[in-house]
Amino acid sequence: MALPDGYVELLTRLAKAFGTYQQRTGRQAIVVGGAAAALYTDGAFMTGDVDIVAADDVAFHDALAQEGFSRLRKKALARRHYC
Repeated sequence: MALPDGYVELLTRLAKAFGTYQQRTGRQAIVVGGAAAALYTDGAFMTGDVDIVAADDVAFHDALAQEGFSRLRKKALARRHYC
């Protein structure tokens, strides 16, 4: 099984934001929860959101914004959106 194309596109954009965040802070953001399971199982288990842990929320939100993500609603992460 493979990850859906739209999910791969989202993850590609998130990877850029993760890189920007690491360059700015020296820290790594981490994908957790269902999205981590989707990656681990190569799409056998899918989820509708992406949970991320980052030590510096402001820097991570700035990195997301740089990649074209914008606020959608509290505690939601979707294509082009972040919490």
